Amino acid sequence: RFNNNIFSNESMKFKDYSNIISTSSKPNKSIKLNKNKYYDPLYDYPRRTSLPSKKIDLGLNVWKIFKSAVGKDLSRFGVPVYFNEPLSSLQKFCEPFQYAHLLNTAAKEPNPYIRLAKSATFCIGQFVINNGRQSKFFNPLLYETYEYIDNQQNFRYMAEQVSHHPAISAYYAEGDGWNIYANTNAVIKFKITGRLDVNALGRTYITYTDYDDVVAFSKPSVVVRNLIIGTIDLDVEGKFQVTNEMGDICEVDMIPSTSGQKGNIHGEIKDIDGNVKFLLEGNWQDTIYMVNKETGEKTNLWKIIPSAEKEDFYFQPYTFDLNNLTEEMKTVLPPTDSRFRPDQRLIELQDIDKAADEKHRLEEEQRARAKKYKEEGFIPKPLYFDETYDDVTGELIYKYKGNYWDMRYKHQYDDLPKLF
Repeated sequence: RFNNNIFSNESMKFKDYSNIISTSSKPNKSIKLNKNKYYDPLYDYPRRTSLPSKKIDLGLNVWKIFKSAVGKDLSRFGVPVYFNEPLSSLQKFCEPFQYAHLLNTAAKEPNPYIRLAKSATFCIGQFVINNGRQSKFFNPLLYETYEYIDNQQNFRYMAEQVSHHPAISAYYAEGDGWNIYANTNAVIKFKITGRLDVNALGRTYITYTDYDDVVAFSKPSVVVRNLIIGTIDLDVEGKFQVTNEMGDICEVDMIPSTSGQKGNIHGEIKDIDGNVKFLLEGNWQDTIYMVNKETGEKTNLWKIIPSAEKEDFYFQPYTFDLNNLTEEMKTVLPPTDSRFRPDQRLIELQDIDKAADEKHRLEEEQRARAKKYKEEGFIPKPLYFDETYDDVTGELIYKYKGNYWDMRYKHQYDDLPKLF
């Protein structure tokens, strides 16, 4: 249990920013009865289709600032708040679930090779990048959480910042016939050539419960080129694998833009003996389809959802709602939820100066908490995830305990730390 009395000095008191919170909270009366397993009336409201304010263009470029960070660990590199988009990493990792139809249909698919193909396509959907989307997400505070429920696609998602240094987020989502969890640790390096490499660590695990099928995949690398000279190019490149416990495998090659084929992918789904059953083809900037190797039949699996313009941070339609905080949510969500971050909310309003002040305040308070933890001999542990080790890789991973939603529905928040 937390002893919040150790955070009692004046500088750490919660500041009320409720007057600047979005109030799009009227329930959607079109939904009279919903039999979806994860339906929650809290999320039965018209989704936001825009942000409260347009992005102010100061004519600056975040990537140019990274010149001074050659060879450094960028997870510890401070970036002015102007360069942040109004999302935490916990919210950003929820974005790919706009393509949850891939998981929903895979969960009902008896063919294990097609399940692998759809799982691989979902992985690719996590790395869809608009070249203009160069803003940085907010790094969550330790113990910061985020939840989202999609009543239409019938899934719920929750995430927690489980480590501050290194910065690691963990998430768990569950839908009809599937669940998925991942940790989001990464190594980020800037090279003197003007190239930034983001290499994700760990694997993502999907369980299709109807078939007792566990699928795991690694992640390809995200690359930013020409940070110093030329036109900035965001790309995804390299090979990654999706496997199941039967020994079947999907190998996908993300073709780099330097080949002149930016966005092109090629994948092969093979059985345990190496026989190719299906192919994955297409381009992650447009469409991905599956080809039956035996019959030649082609099936469209995925179509990119277009992004908004620069003044809307190049967000996709789904993204606009992720930081929405309705009046009902204010009384229901745990106080550690990312939606309550004042600096992030102020960036939505493009009040840059106040956002910078709040970001500084929160970071200073986090340092004070860390100091108190050390003085008290308290070793921080995640609230909703267990630290353990991957059976295959031996890497430290975080598995969901199963306790978040019970706590949330019972409003058991007394022992949560005061973050904001």
